[in-house]
Amino acid sequence: MLSVMAGCVSATAQFTVTVGAAGMADDNVSNSSERGSDRVTLFTVKPGYEIAAGASSTQFWYDGSFAFYSRFTDRAFQHHALGITHVRTFGDEDAGTMEFGADYAARKNQESFTLFDHTTLGLAAAAEYYFTESFAGAARYSFQSLTFAQLPDFDYREHAIALKQSLQAWGATTFILHNEIGIKNYSRAASADSDSLILSGMTGGTDQRTVQLTSSLRIGHSLMEKTGLSLSAGYRYNFEQATRHLSSEYGSLSEDELFNDHYGYEGFRAGILLTQLLPSDMTVRLRYDQEQRDYRLLAAYDLAGMQTADRRNDAHRIFSAAFEKRWTDFPLTLMLSYEYITNASNDAYYEYTNNVFSVGLTVPF
Repeated sequence: MLSVMAGCVSATAQFTVTVGAAGMADDNVSNSSERGSDRVTLFTVKPGYEIAAGASSTQFWYDGSFAFYSRFTDRAFQHHALGITHVRTFGDEDAGTMEFGADYAARKNQESFTLFDHTTLGLAAAAEYYFTESFAGAARYSFQSLTFAQLPDFDYREHAIALKQSLQAWGATTFILHNEIGIKNYSRAASADSDSLILSGMTGGTDQRTVQLTSSLRIGHSLMEKTGLSLSAGYRYNFEQATRHLSSEYGSLSEDELFNDHYGYEGFRAGILLTQLLPSDMTVRLRYDQEQRDYRLLAAYDLAGMQTADRRNDAHRIFSAAFEKRWTDFPLTLMLSYEYITNASNDAYYEYTNNVFSVGLTVPF
């Protein structure tokens, strides 16, 4: 990328900054039967410097976010990320696009939650090509290395390969097929005197690796000139699986409980999205998503801590309504949203509902 930039004779450079503020009211911030409401305030700043020349552009960027809680103040955190993204078009009429990126990020928590402090190194390469006006294909590879400051037994490296095909048929209908293989490898074997223990039990599995396939099909259709409907369905399947549990004063905490790890479960998911464009650059989106989460390596318990089933099973559902308004004369975007979340589980602790209201403003400079 440096050689490409050095070879550009005529190039234009642009510096941009986007700042944002958002407020959220959640009546169940713990996402559990314990409940507990709170108000969260989030501030973001995203400066970037882009160098464009001909068919390529390179952007250096920073993304910082700062979250503050009104009631559970010790949950406040900050997240910082630095990265570079290089994009180049190729082919007849720029039918193809290649993208390369790298980033480094760190999350810092308050003293009570420093257990979650971690750094992330990410690398990615992607290509997309329009073979015809109605058919396109894309491929993407990404690598991520995550390191915890206080939990080295949970450090891991992740490789993901994704393929996507999109076909526009009958003028107003688009089919998008997406398949992704994710491989999560723990960076080190858990020692006998470590704070974590390993559970493994799937056929062909190891205590170090999870191999997951995610497949989905999305169908989008234009109902009217400014109305669109999208239907999606997919499945998440683990060929191999390993998970780790942290021994603490609260008992054994699984990786899913600690970090909301999507490698910990599998199952069917589906969704529907209705998008309505309104005058004056306004957009309304109504969405419903549901997902079955089957945890093969986690048991289910009642609130007294007695095991009730060998495997935990959740039915996760989200209904959301979002409104967005853009102003072009003074570049400002207003966002309002509401989410109703339910999680039906055979584990009593994870039987819960959420009502989440949020409002946000972003301003680009």
